[in-house]
Amino acid sequence: MSKRQGSTSKGKSAAPQERSSSPLANLASISQVNAGDLTNNHIVKQFNNTDSNFQALQLSNHETCNLIGALDFKQTKLEGKIDNIIDTVNKITDHIKANHKQPPHLKQEPSGVLPAPAYSLNQKQFMKDPMALHQSILSDVKYLQF
Repeated sequence: MSKRQGSTSKGKSAAPQERSSSPLANLASISQVNAGDLTNNHIVKQFNNTDSNFQALQLSNHETCNLIGALDFKQTKLEGKIDNIIDTVNKITDHIKANHKQPPHLKQEPSGVLPAPAYSLNQKQFMKDPMALHQSILSDVKYLQF
């Protein structure tokens, strides 16, 4: 079997140029310029380009800072609104939980029933044996003699 030889070799491709989002990347071009090409005009022109790039970068940073400040303010307001919504929902759910503890049809008001009275020993005896009570009523009463 023969292997297919294609032009997929990376050695044949040219090296990609380095990209930079910084406007100060043009400073590298100064080091590539020959010493004889550095004239006063060239240096002043390069300095002006670098200065204008720096000012543009500074302006964009200022605008970005303002945008970040505005977004931060909006986020703070949104967090406050969300906190209010959460508090309201918590109050509603607390009220619902309180109502679910004992539904209205099962709620019991304090009853007006009096507790059972305390009975004396004779009354307890007669409650256990009703016939003894009946006999005591029908029997002759003996009066105490002094």
